[in-house]
Amino acid sequence: MNPIAENKTLKESAFKARAARFARVEPTAEYLDLSRWTIYKTMRVDPTFPRGAKVGGVRMFDLDAIDAWLAAKAAAQQAERGYGQ
Repeated sequence: MNPIAENKTLKESAFKARAARFARVEPTAEYLDLSRWTIYKTMRVDPTFPRGAKVGGVRMFDLDAIDAWLAAKAAAQQAERGYGQ
């Protein structure tokens, strides 16, 4: 493969990998095993829940931020229950 085509392929795969970590409401709800309604409710009532960003009128969620939120919630629950002490 020529170096220019190889570089373009690497850039495309890097873009796809980065883009794959962002999702609309429906896939985010599936990822969390929640309904769309519960996602919107959680956004209203939990100030720590990642809000996502509107892109072209469509709300997109950073799944890395969702993972970090889940980890923080789990750690808080464990601390509350006295685990890991």
